[in-house]
Amino acid sequence: MKKALRLSLVFYFSTIAPGARAQQPNPATPAPAPASPSPTQKNIEAYLRHLYAFGPDVLLVVGPPKGSPIDGLLETNIDLTIGDNKEAVKLYVSKDGQFLFRGELSDMTKDPLAENRAKIQMNGAPSLGDRIPTLFGRCMTSYTTIRKSFRRRTLGRK
Repeated sequence: MKKALRLSLVFYFSTIAPGARAQQPNPATPAPAPASPSPTQKNIEAYLRHLYAFGPDVLLVVGPPKGSPIDGLLETNIDLTIGDNKEAVKLYVSKDGQFLFRGELSDMTKDPLAENRAKIQMNGAPSLGDRIPTLFGRCMTSYTTIRKSFRRRTLGRK
């Protein structure tokens, strides 16, 4: 049961931050000693270990909480290592440490596509053609006009 939970958690975290890898310290320089974790960090780690039934073989490092764009909400990074699998996840925690959630923050007062639209360059791009299409040098107004013209020229009808 625990193994199934661990495997599902690895899959769960791998879908959150695909391709994210924890940075490996340079072996030539000694890593600085980590600061002692705050009570909030300890609570987050204990909660996640209990929720996902992590054993002592799972390395779970909770980063220091820092401010977020929303008042009353802190952002923290979680580094999870199970064997050779390493994942980094961003979580949000309330300032009082009561609530924890994972997700993205979106500012709904801004256009979410503005950055992408600014990258699109239309200079020299192909277009749909002239605003008034022509056929054989004449303005093409409708199919009926073309059909009548064809009949007059080829069949002698009106």
